[in-house]
Amino acid sequence: MKKALSLLIALALILVSFSYMTITADAVRNGYTYSTYYKQSVYYNRLMDVVLTGDMRTNLVNIAKSQLGYHEGNSFSQLGGTNGSGSGNYTEAGYWFGTEILDWGEGYFDAWCAMFVSWCARQAGIPESIIANAVRARADSSSESGGWYNFHVDSKYSGYTPQPGDLIFFCWAGNNSSWDHVGIVWYTTADSVVTIEGNQNNCVCSCTYSLDSPYIICYGVPDYIKYEGTPVGYELWRVNASSGLNVRNGAGSSYAVHGTFANYTEIKITEKVKVSGTVWGKTSFNGVEGWCSLGYCKYIEGKIIPQSLADLITIDAKAYEENGFLAVSVSQFVAADIFRSTCDIKVYRNGILSSGYLATGDAVRAYNGETLLFENKIAVKGDLFADGKCDTKDYIVLRLYILGITALDGEYLTAADFNGDGNINATDYIGLRLRILGIG
Repeated sequence: MKKALSLLIALALILVSFSYMTITADAVRNGYTYSTYYKQSVYYNRLMDVVLTGDMRTNLVNIAKSQLGYHEGNSFSQLGGTNGSGSGNYTEAGYWFGTEILDWGEGYFDAWCAMFVSWCARQAGIPESIIANAVRARADSSSESGGWYNFHVDSKYSGYTPQPGDLIFFCWAGNNSSWDHVGIVWYTTADSVVTIEGNQNNCVCSCTYSLDSPYIICYGVPDYIKYEGTPVGYELWRVNASSGLNVRNGAGSSYAVHGTFANYTEIKITEKVKVSGTVWGKTSFNGVEGWCSLGYCKYIEGKIIPQSLADLITIDAKAYEENGFLAVSVSQFVAADIFRSTCDIKVYRNGILSSGYLATGDAVRAYNGETLLFENKIAVKGDLFADGKCDTKDYIVLRLYILGITALDGEYLTAADFNGDGNINATDYIGLRLRILGIG
């Protein structure tokens, strides 16, 4: 990381005399390796032509529109969507779900209306925390019943005016007795709702229904408004164990089991600890807190809020000044006994025992004899260069992050939030620079 940051800092010093910077970013398909047959099709070209905006609703609709006319096939070779008479459920959405979500190494070729919606959401860059990966046309259910079946979105019934980007659920019996189908709301008129649906007449097509149609069960309203980047405060993981994942009363295999998540369930992790080399995550099962081994899960997205992390220790170096720079030594840190327990505390940097200054990214290990009790990461406020000092290099890194030129994550985000208000912006940059100058 230091080499990359050094190059970026050098670049920043060269550019510092310029008054303006233009920063561009290509639209990203939240993707996977598309099938060979799909990449050769017109629908792939249309997908790549979609320019993502800052509006998730618009993005979802535009991605779905790009696939209008796509038809299911009868074999892998027909994943391009051009077999107008295909009826075998072979689709690119099914190929994606089987290879990427279920890790089967092949497609999941079944009724595909729900998979199409999920696929569109991923191509639109919408995270799973807002629209889940689903294979069934259901709006919501508890995650314990198997998160990969349903969408986990709020349901709106009669009296609600659907918005573009909402989901729409159907019962073909007209009596709400079964969840049969799902589509995406394109737009509404005074008395109708226009949709884009996968697996309607074996293809992707647009349909129109009266707003009071008896076939409409409800509308699914994703929580678009909450998303302002990678989710923080928790991480999402997907169970990857055919027999399910046990939830225990404590972090460790010796604790009693009080529940089991089904395979492919998406679970929310709010805290992580390492016990005997295994990372355990705190979650909730049927409203009761518990712990599960993340070795049987696949990470999806998210960041745990550093202020509430049990595996991240935040250090403010403002109280220490040694050799002309702000820093805190390992000896000072250990002597402070922040763990309030009789532990043998050791600090490691890149796996090597450290005795100098604490740096962002260092690992603190607490031992009772030879037993490792826990291992925590360190974030030193303002130390973004990870050298144990707060100086010019650090506020240059912070500036590059604020400008969107470089990325920070984990403990480096905590170190960048210099004033601790949960946001990283010019206020942190100014505060850090003033501190280094001895003004703040």
